[in-house]
Amino acid sequence: MTPFSSSGRGHWCHSLVDLPCCSGSRAEQGAPPRGNQYSDRAVERAGQSREFAALFLQGVRSFHDLDGPDKLRFSAFFTRFTRNCEGMFIYYRDGALEKPLWDEVERTISDYFAYPGVKEWWSTRKHWLTDEFRAVVEVLIAKNPEAILYAAYKLDAPPKA
Repeated sequence: MTPFSSSGRGHWCHSLVDLPCCSGSRAEQGAPPRGNQYSDRAVERAGQSREFAALFLQGVRSFHDLDGPDKLRFSAFFTRFTRNCEGMFIYYRDGALEKPLWDEVERTISDYFAYPGVKEWWSTRKHWLTDEFRAVVEVLIAKNPEAILYAAYKLDAPPKA
């Protein structure tokens, strides 16, 4: 029996990483479904709320500049995001996720963590994650990726009057 089998622990892992409990050969083998389902709901929520989208873009610039309620909302998003990524890392580490799919997850982490506000948030919550996954994220941060994900959004431009 694998950790991602039909035992109670498997269901716990699926809910932790927000993966659907599905049927089919990949799920029966304990492998996660294909695709980027680790962040689908979070992205959907962000896309449906202009208020949250503005908060998110402000937060990636500076977590410290957010007020208390906005820090909580930003933290909720990134806590969910990083826990989902950690779950995908566990799948990858245990051989249930193919390297090309893990590479997608790493690129997404790298894109987000290139921003100063996300790094500021990380320093307040990284202790919630496993040492092994924290080390993965720290290596990605140490590569000092360029913050280009939202470059076209002109985050530092003055607001339109």
